[in-house]
Amino acid sequence: KFVQINNCGFAFTTSPNPGTDNVTVSTNLAQGATPADATQNNIYQIKIFDQLGNVKMVYNFSGGVTTTNINISNLVAGLYTIQVYNGVEYSSKQIVKQ
Repeated sequence: KFVQINNCGFAFTTSPNPGTDNVTVSTNLAQGATPADATQNNIYQIKIFDQLGNVKMVYNFSGGVTTTNINISNLVAGLYTIQVYNGVEYSSKQIVKQ
């Protein structure tokens, strides 16, 4: 089990954080980005890990999306890592489920 818990990789946001039922995940295209960078602005996979590194949820988006809502209502309250894949690299952030 591997969970990267830093902000390396491409930029994305999660809101609200902390959340209770649904969390919106969106990519952020950096200022000054080229059109080639925009093709890497899609989300193709989201994984949510618990504090022990266990995968709790996996969402796949074959065509890629720039924003999506994730239902976290079935998770117990606590700290989770959300890992997003843009087709080239992974980026991770921590979210709090209340």
